[in-house]
Amino acid sequence: MVKKEREITKKKHESFTLASAFEMIYEKSCDSKLSPEFYDTCNDAISFVSKELNVTPFQSIMLAILANSDGSKSLNDMSSYTKCSPIRFRIHKKELDDLHYRHFVQWSMARYSLEYRIRDEFMEAIIDNIPYTPKKYEDYTAYDVYTKITKWIEMLKRDDSLYEDIVKNVRRLLEATKHLTF
Repeated sequence: MVKKEREITKKKHESFTLASAFEMIYEKSCDSKLSPEFYDTCNDAISFVSKELNVTPFQSIMLAILANSDGSKSLNDMSSYTKCSPIRFRIHKKELDDLHYRHFVQWSMARYSLEYRIRDEFMEAIIDNIPYTPKKYEDYTAYDVYTKITKWIEMLKRDDSLYEDIVKNVRRLLEATKHLTF
């Protein structure tokens, strides 16, 4: 390990930003199989992200991978990057869905599988090192609601196994925007 890597590894919570913590987690997770050694090395960074965003350690890892990716990633892509079994990521799918519901990531349908990516607004906040305040469903306009539901219907047309997740999303959205007139 080079000197600079040792310095990054020894950072304390006070000196982390989300960007630096994500960078460390991402770099160290590559081919790590998310081993106990990986968790030992990245404990401070993972703890920082978990505390800062009120997420689980595994959500911190998934966010770090997505934040450092140019495009969307599937669960299989993330498992390939870390050299973990795809089952390990599938076990945590509900946690990734939670990140979607909390507006950290967005999902889309591609090649008949769900893919995830960091929301642009969240990425901007990470880069600018400012607090992230996601747009809540309550703040949506009628057009936002229409656009969101249209997107979900298109996803459902491609994969009907998403039915339950999409119904949950539609219910949340409609409940939060019942003040709108259509």
